[in-house]
Amino acid sequence: MHIQQIQYHVAIKKRKESKYQVLNNPDNAWAADPFLFSYKGEMYIFAEIWKYNLGEKGRGVIGFCKYSEGKVTEWTEVIRESYHLSYPYIFSYGNNIYICPESGDSGEIYLYRAIDFPYKWEKCISLYDGGAKCVDSTFFKYKGDIFGFTYCITNENADNCNELWLFKVDNKKICFCDNNPLTVKKEHARCAGKVINNFGDLIRVSQDCDGGYGLGVVLNTFSIDPEYNETVIKTIYPKDIILNKKYRVIGVHTYNVLNDYEVIDIKTKEVSIRMLWYRLENRVKRRFGDYEK
Repeated sequence: MHIQQIQYHVAIKKRKESKYQVLNNPDNAWAADPFLFSYKGEMYIFAEIWKYNLGEKGRGVIGFCKYSEGKVTEWTEVIRESYHLSYPYIFSYGNNIYICPESGDSGEIYLYRAIDFPYKWEKCISLYDGGAKCVDSTFFKYKGDIFGFTYCITNENADNCNELWLFKVDNKKICFCDNNPLTVKKEHARCAGKVINNFGDLIRVSQDCDGGYGLGVVLNTFSIDPEYNETVIKTIYPKDIILNKKYRVIGVHTYNVLNDYEVIDIKTKEVSIRMLWYRLENRVKRRFGDYEK
């Protein structure tokens, strides 16, 4: 078991500022895949919470914290399944608030609806149940319709076998478009945050996985009519990130903006006695079939 472990941290800043504030992780977990959401004048950050003590090697659940002018609450878990969850794509539609988490291990793409925001959620709509491992699904509006991207993992052990797919939502079901896959290039295929509408220009946020998972973030302007095309306009790599704390940053794979704020996650490699303890404990529990499900 290695002394240095891969971890993630959520970091936030005002868009006009240069330095990110790194938020504290939970005691028994790290946080990644942050999404911003404003509700009744308050800012929430929803994220994957990777809990060291779940399953054989740990597992992701969905949690949130509240953020206000540099002050942040503790992370609170709100959604857990028997399989991994991450990438809590949160949005409002009509009078409801929904989360579409990455749930590729289930073979579905589905929504949770808030019934007591932000604490209580119910699984309500299955958009896709075809069995493919689709991850990091990301929606956007185009000419009055709802479209989206998803990253289909067709082979986790092979290069250039994982594909960016385009879909349209029709009658609460995902209909994949005829021109899929849009790309298989590891440099920018996988989604990394919400589509940004910059005065009418649509920007797809993706991650650079060429040479390793989540090395950097790539921003691409795109159009889907008459055919899909996109152009890289900006990249964000560890060398571009200034933090208020000292970390050995080796990657970044999520970027979201809302109003005056932007949020990222940073990938680090560091000594974590608590993480090592949980992993050792999990090994012992796994041996006797007693780890937490």
